Parts: sequence; C-alpha cells; structure tokens
Amino acid sequence: MTAPTADDTAVDDTDDADDTGILVDTGLPDTVAPRGVLDHADCDGLWGWTIDDDAPDRALSVRATFDTGATVSATADQPRPDVCGGDPCFHGFDLTIPTELEDGASHTLLVEALDPATGLGTVIGTGTIRCGESATTEPMVRLYESGASYVEYQSIPDVFEKMESGGRDTARRMMPIDLHTWSIANFDRDLLMFSEFALTDSASRTLFRYHDEEGAVHVTLAENSRETDRGNNHQAAYSDFRIVEGTYTVTYTLLAGSTGHPSLMLWQQRDGNRFVVLVGNSPTGAEQSSVEAADGYLVAFGETVSRSFTVSFLDEDNALFKSNANGFESP
Repeated sequence: MTAPTADDTAVDDTDDADDTGILVDTGLPDTVAPRGVLDHADCDGLWGWTIDDDAPDRALSVRATFDTGATVSATADQPRPDVCGGDPCFHGFDLTIPTELEDGASHTLLVEALDPATGLGTVIGTGTIRCGESATTEPMVRLYESGASYVEYQSIPDVFEKMESGGRDTARRMMPIDLHTWSIANFDRDLLMFSEFALTDSASRTLFRYHDEEGAVHVTLAENSRETDRGNNHQAAYSDFRIVEGTYTVTYTLLAGSTGHPSLMLWQQRDGNRFVVLVGNSPTGAEQSSVEAADGYLVAFGETVSRSFTVSFLDEDNALFKSNANGFESP
C-alpha cells in the first residue's frame, strides 16, 4: 500500500461533508482550504503548523497516514508565534511515529489538515522516514583526525546539524548544543586520559563521537599558543551543533592506559545564568545557580557510562545545552 496522493485528499470547497462523504451542515464558512507546513519528518516525530483562514482561531485536527496503513492524529494547538507574526498563536502540531514503523525499512507518509467545515483533508506535507536499528545513515564527517584519534559527527537534516552561526531555529524547534570534551587530566601532562564520548539519538544513530588514544587531542585542537598553554580545546569549529528536541543518550568510556578520571556532566543553561543538570551525579531536574565539580559523574578506570536525557524546545532564553567531560581527578 502507498500513501494517498494530494489529489485523493484535496478539499472540495463546494460541499460540506465529513470524512465519510456524508453531507453535514457545520455552520462554518468554507471559502478556502486549510494551509500549513510540515517542518520536520523523522524518527523522533512529525511536526509543523496549520491554520484555516475561514476560522483562524480554531485548532485544526491533523492526520498522518503511512504506507503501512497506520495513521496517527493530533490537534494543532501548540504555540507557534512565528506563524502569526509574534502574536499569541496556537496552531502547531506534533505527531508520534508508530512503533510498528521502527523496522529499519523506508516508509512514505502524508500529513493532512482537516477542514473544520467539511472534515476533508488537505495535504500539507509528505516525506519518507527510516527508523530502527537497521536504518543506515550517511558516512560520518571527520572534523579532526590524528593517528587513531578523531572527532566526527553525523549530519542529519532537522535532527542534528553543525552550527556555523546563530542559535536556536524556531521553525524546526532546534536548540544549540555544545559538546565540550577534554582528553588531558592536567596541564603538566603527568595525568593523561584516553577516552571516547558519543551522542546517539532515539533511532540508535551516532550523531557525534570524540575518540582519543593520544591523551592530547584537546591540546592539538587548540587554535593558538595561548589556548594550547591553557590546555583548552573549546573551539566552535569542533563543538557547536544544533539539535532537535527529543530523547538522546551520551555514552562515555575511559579507555585503557588512562591515569586520570573524567567528571561527566551535561546541563541546560537557562535565563539568568541558571542551570539544570541533565547528566551527572544524581541530577534532580531542578534549577541551580552554578554547576560544580560535584555535579559530575566520576567515571572509573575502564568504565563505560551511558546516560539518557531529553532536549525540550523552550523559549529564547533557555537555548543552550552543554556537555562536558572534564574536571579531572588524581588516580
């Protein structure tokens, strides 16, 4: 079975009929069809916006149909101020991908907005998704490579992208995330750390990986002598990305031969320089005034740590996620 085409589902403005084809009298005007945009279609969900100019204050019903015959529905009643020029505007929708489609195969989909006057669907977007452990991705992009050490990422449109400029993306609900990883225990280099840090999404795709078998990658990445002397690899060219809301997992391994312990943490920075620790030592989810070494999880020698966290699209002041693997301790 294939998803229906736009011709199959277009609104007939001359009749008042529900989706069974039975004529109804809703009392609503029917001069134009609903309009809208499917902003995002991937394994973490479908979202966008829709509005009917005949009834601009009404939240429309939205339906997604997949090539398997599965359907999901929702009401487009989420905030989308960008649609209404900054005014209060509740026409956003969010649809969940059925679990039966997480089979590693490609599936086509079609999203319709239902006309409140007729109940008939107007197509506002189509797409193809491929979800599940057997789903493949494009080759990783190498940002840095030296011997067996490297920094790489997977560019997935509307899910995880390199951020060259700017911050949040309102239309696609993407947030900045700063992946800040260090690989040396102290500036004297008598404590070295060999490690791997990876970020994966809910479809088991690896989005970012930092692998160091030299114990010095962060010094190598420093862009000038002052930063090299300080032992700092915090450079936008290697660490700044944009990520869509959803559930993610960070996995950290302290490799053999390390002589220092890393303190692993990830937090969200909010308005007024307030912080919420998402991954670390017993995160509570509550705001706090600072992030301290005690907030991090001290990784043991040879240990692999895996922790999940959720990215939620909030307002403009709540726009930064930051991940650290530093704050090293003595053996």
